[in-house]
Amino acid sequence: MRQALTPERELLNADLGPIDKILVILAPPRSFSWRFCAALGQHPQMYGLPEMHLFTAQTVGEWWNMCGAATFNMSDGTLRALAEVLFGGQTEETIQSASGWLRRRTHLTTAMIFEVLAEKLHPRILVDQSPSIVYSIGAMQLAYRMFPEARFLHLVRHPRSHCNSVNEAIQALRTSGPIPEGHWLLELAKYTQLLPSEFGNRDSLDLNPQRGWFALNTNICNFLESVPKNRQIRIRAEEFLTAADKTLCRIAHWMSLSTDAEAIAEMMHPERSRYITPGPPNARFGNDTLYLNTASLSKSTDKSGPLTKGRKVGTKRGSGGALLPEVVDLARRLGYRSNLE
Repeated sequence: MRQALTPERELLNADLGPIDKILVILAPPRSFSWRFCAALGQHPQMYGLPEMHLFTAQTVGEWWNMCGAATFNMSDGTLRALAEVLFGGQTEETIQSASGWLRRRTHLTTAMIFEVLAEKLHPRILVDQSPSIVYSIGAMQLAYRMFPEARFLHLVRHPRSHCNSVNEAIQALRTSGPIPEGHWLLELAKYTQLLPSEFGNRDSLDLNPQRGWFALNTNICNFLESVPKNRQIRIRAEEFLTAADKTLCRIAHWMSLSTDAEAIAEMMHPERSRYITPGPPNARFGNDTLYLNTASLSKSTDKSGPLTKGRKVGTKRGSGGALLPEVVDLARRLGYRSNLE
């Protein structure tokens, strides 16, 4: 039996063998990464984390500052994971304990938080699925530098389906009132961090989610050029939704984990994740805020509707219907062949 270690001893532990056993899911928001991670996390040799967003900063102190400026509850996932793993569960009291534990360690690198969790959860492999990492190649490179033996999974969704999902999420939020300027969904839909030659007129009022899909998947592809082929895999979300058992078995085999019937059957129940439902009042989120309670694979229908030719992908005149040539080219590179005209 492994001897229990105090958090301070964990940070000084010299045996860091299991720390490199991390799977990082790289996916733009609205790509089903929350449900996908929860499914993988049910494998007896893996542990699915909520959205940690830790690789967006080098130190815990920098990360806390980013959380304070974020337009969403950025710290909730990390607080819930630490409360669950270090303090025995997710209650208001354990969330407070997790917050204090982090604030006493603002000088540490964010990677050290993964080390503590990995040590506690050994021999299970951590699965991280924070969408914020794909906004910056530097953030992905930080994860790779800190954990050079990590594996990376590129989860991609059809551009037309992705655009429909973003538009519908925006409409759902608007039923509760105006969406604040700078909200991550609006920024995703009008993504302006593009090279001058991309997409011509980039009117900031034009909500066209093709931009975000293209820019973020391009970031992922560019980053993965530096990762050995045997440490990366690409999965299309549609494969997961329509043939979850085969897709999950393929990933377990790629990771040299058990592919027996029991392990695959466990992964078919992402709704059993400790993070898939809302947390305590002081850390409610940490996953997709619109669909926290719909993780079951029996509810995996793509709500954006069929991928038929001409379905609207933007919200302003001139942006509906056709996918842009750059988007079509990238989609084909990623394995899509239909519904691209």
